[in-house]
Parts: sequence; C-alpha cells; structure tokens
Amino acid sequence: MILKEIQLSNFRNHTDTKVYFSSKVNIVSGNNGQGKTNLLEAISYSCLTKSMFTHRDTEVLQSGKSWFSVFATLYSDIEFTYKNQVRYNEEKKEKSFIINNIEMEPLSSVIGKFPMVFLSPELSIITTGGPAERRRFLDILLSQSSKVYLENIIDFRRIVKQRNAILSNTTLKEDRELLEPWNELLVERGSKIINHRIELLSQFKTHLIKSYSDIAGQNEIINIEYKSSISENEGHSISSIQEKLRSELKKERPSELYKGTTLVGPHRDDLLFTINNHPFRQFASQGQHKTLLIALKIAEYYFLQDTRRETPIVLLDDVFSELDNSRTNHLLDKLSELGQTFISTTLENTTTVFGGLNLQIETIVVKNGAVFKEKDIVVQ
Repeated sequence: MILKEIQLSNFRNHTDTKVYFSSKVNIVSGNNGQGKTNLLEAISYSCLTKSMFTHRDTEVLQSGKSWFSVFATLYSDIEFTYKNQVRYNEEKKEKSFIINNIEMEPLSSVIGKFPMVFLSPELSIITTGGPAERRRFLDILLSQSSKVYLENIIDFRRIVKQRNAILSNTTLKEDRELLEPWNELLVERGSKIINHRIELLSQFKTHLIKSYSDIAGQNEIINIEYKSSISENEGHSISSIQEKLRSELKKERPSELYKGTTLVGPHRDDLLFTINNHPFRQFASQGQHKTLLIALKIAEYYFLQDTRRETPIVLLDDVFSELDNSRTNHLLDKLSELGQTFISTTLENTTTVFGGLNLQIETIVVKNGAVFKEKDIVVQ
C-alpha cells in the first residue's frame, strides 16, 4: 500500500494542507506543536477512519470550524487506485468515509482495507501498563487482519454493555431469566474471540520472537502467551471454551450481581510476555521494554502483510528521540525492508541521521500547520 497524496481541511492546525509523498521514506520534521504529528494523525484517519490518539472526532476539528475533511489517494500492491475521503460534520455529529465515490457503511467495514502500523513512545504502556492496554493492542492488530474478528468484537462489546445495564439495575438484576439470553450470546461471541486470539497469536509469536532476537541477540529469549480467564488446561476448541465460559458465568454470578458488571469473558484477558522464562514486567530493564515495543511493531508489520496480502503503511511518531544508538541503528536498518514509512521528528539535521540510508527520502518541514518541501535526499 502506498499513500501518494493527502489533503487536510480544518484538521487540527492544518487549515488547507496538501502534500505529495515518496513511496519509501518520508521525514516529517518540525518543532513541537507545529503540526507534524497531526499529519500522521490524518494518515490514520485515511486508513483506519479514526485517530491513534483520541476517540473523539471533535478533538481534531480546528477551533471555530464546523467540519473537517481528509482526502487521500492510495495505491494497493496490485496498483489499484483508492480515492478516500473522511468527512466530519460537527453540527450533525456525523462522520462519513467515502472510497471511490462510494460511502462505506458501517465505518468498521473500512478496517483492514488499508493496513497500518503505528509506533510512538506513548505506546510503551503496551509493555508497562495494565491488561487493557495489551488487549487494545491485540484487538487493533486482529481487527485489521480479520473481518470476522472485528465483527465478533463489535458484537461482544454490545453484549457486555447490555449485560452490564441489567446487572447494574437494582430491579432488573433480580430477574434471573432476563440475563440468560445475554449469557448465551456472551458465550457464543466470547468463545469465538478467545479461539481466534489463540490461533492468530501463534502466527504472530513467530514474527515477534524473530524481531526481538534480531535486535537483542540470541541471549534474550522472548515469548508471548495468551492469558485467559478460563483454565489454562482446557482445550482450545470452540465447544470447550464455551463450556468453560458457562461454568465461569455460573460461578461468578453472585459477584457480578454485587458489583454490577460482567466479570467473565475475553474483555478480562491479558497477554503475558516473558524474557528467558521470567515475567517480563518484573524482570525487564527499561531498554528491554523499548526493544520489545519495537519488536512488537515490526512483528505487527509482517503479520499484517501475511494475513492481508497487502503491505502496511508504517507511521513512526517521534520514535528516534527516545532510542539509544543501538536501537536507532537497528530500526534504520529495518526501514529498507519495510514498505512506505512516515517518520515525525524534531531533529533539525535529518540528513545526518537518515541520509546514510540507501533509500529515496522525502523531507517535509511543518511550521504552524504549513508544509514546506526540502530537496529529496537520494543516496545511490
């Protein structure tokens, strides 16, 4: 997948910005607060229909404006042209996504068509934070790789929301029969999600182990496991997972009624990382956490490339300022293997850092929402 051009209107501090990109490496340079990250955020809208930073479209709407739009031209690996437009209307509270003059409904139908990998220092919470952050990483990854998974996760969230409404209602929760149909829906959708996670994670693990080893060497052995609320010793067939979920729902019913929330299901699960057979969060150094985050994103790239049969676009937001020389050099070496890449940076002398690459590099300078092109750096 190649993003050829993008045009922003009333998007953050970009009133009317149009940019053409290199098919390989694009350096987006500028001081903090000038709008370079906003440009990457707009790319996310053109691929995933939404921001990587916020769930509220109003936050990216320029102050005093009633609408914003992002228009993008993309080429697939088989050279099919996509003309994408995202438009948000604040007065109507409506967002639309149009591909080649056809409006996509629902918006979730777009997810996975334009695979994208995003890396930012803020994503360190994947390895250092709580289970919710790792589930979010997993859901974004698998939703881009599988339409079935995305449909199941959307349905499951609706089921949990409805179930929680009953559990938190003093009157309704006394009616035992009212929960039963929602219990079965939870079991049906939840079992598919858990099974899907286990199956796809086994494929992802191969990429992760290699990516981490490439950076850290053979002395550090990384592993990833799916930690489910159901017993580790249970089989992984749909039927066995369903049986265990029903058993857990029955067991946790008093606690659910007391707490007014759903305590059983894949929304309570986690990813467990280990290093040399030790829990990663307890034993890993700060440098190893950074290595794992980079490895996760490189693995995500190759996993999506395999499952979608389309080369993902890569966004690196202010990553190099957080890395030491060793990790910087490894990531730079990887750029030659990856597809189209966008790198935001505050570094003034980008030629010194990136000019040694045997790649075509487009340098874009952003100041106060205005975009300026520098001469392409071509090293033969």
